[in-house]
Amino acid sequence: MKMTRPPEVVLEIARLDGDVLRIRHAVEMAQVFFRLDPSAHGPKAYDTLIRSSKPDRIETSDISAINATMAARTPLYRWQDLIALDRPGWLTEVHPSWSLFELTDGDWASLHVEARIVDALAAMIAPGRRLSVVTKVLHMKRPALVPVCDRLVLDQLGAPANVDHDPVAAAEFIGHVRREGRRNIDGLRAVQERLAAEGRAASLVRIFEALVWQSHPEVWYQKLAALVDEWSDDETVKRTGQ
Repeated sequence: MKMTRPPEVVLEIARLDGDVLRIRHAVEMAQVFFRLDPSAHGPKAYDTLIRSSKPDRIETSDISAINATMAARTPLYRWQDLIALDRPGWLTEVHPSWSLFELTDGDWASLHVEARIVDALAAMIAPGRRLSVVTKVLHMKRPALVPVCDRLVLDQLGAPANVDHDPVAAAEFIGHVRREGRRNIDGLRAVQERLAAEGRAASLVRIFEALVWQSHPEVWYQKLAALVDEWSDDETVKRTGQ
């Protein structure tokens, strides 16, 4: 008896410029990323090192982690002022349990989550530390809340130029990611469940960000999307012809 293939998971994400980013085969593309990308797979991978990262302070090992497999190339000296801080308030006031996509709108407002994110970004963004690299560190501390907002993710979501250095604009961008993640929550959970079935744990935020990043034309994984389309179409033809 032939097994029925699960339905295709498609994400439709509104860009800030009015266009829509459509990500087909989200499950399969996530499987490619979390199996093959150096940041997601292996004992020294970024996602692996998040588990041992101390949640309420920034350490030298965090900077090493983002340089090793996240292509940050950020010198340690630019982080010494933050590394010197022991449990800074702007970080501890962002609760580790907060989830970008799963907090209700009421909790999001009453807990002043966006304002807390602004405070954290304002403390971290500085010369030589822009949003793309700052969120790589902040995601390690709050992996369910803060997406990695590197250049390709910003490009794919049509972010304005000031997002990379303006904490308020950056927090508003993360708010946009929240809205789009919540609109696509069923698809993201389906991806998360399939990854979990393979023994791969990933937050909904990480899945969303990885799929958006992976959809950029500069990323070689994107070339696989056309192959997945072909394979999917072939399977459709086979099933229809039986």
